[in-house]
Amino acid sequence: MKTKRNIIYNEIKKSKGHFFYVEFVKQDKTLRKLFGRIGVKNYPTKTGKKIKISHPLKIGKFRVYDTSVKQYRSVNLDTVKKISINKKVLKWTK
Repeated sequence: MKTKRNIIYNEIKKSKGHFFYVEFVKQDKTLRKLFGRIGVKNYPTKTGKKIKISHPLKIGKFRVYDTSVKQYRSVNLDTVKKISINKKVLKWTK
């Protein structure tokens, strides 16, 4: 059986860099609405160094480029409430 983490990870990877919308609960318990994409390499970190990150399924977080603030954000895969990607909308209540 696929877990919520696996389903979200696979849907984001299938987007192949296309834009998507996601709503998730941040660590401070507030809801974040993010319009972003993966695979953006034109905007490095302020230091210009790459950030090493573990596999998203292992740590439960996926790095996404947020187009509204032009910065990278980590999406907590376990607290996603809604994701809209490739004309497909997935919702979770828990």
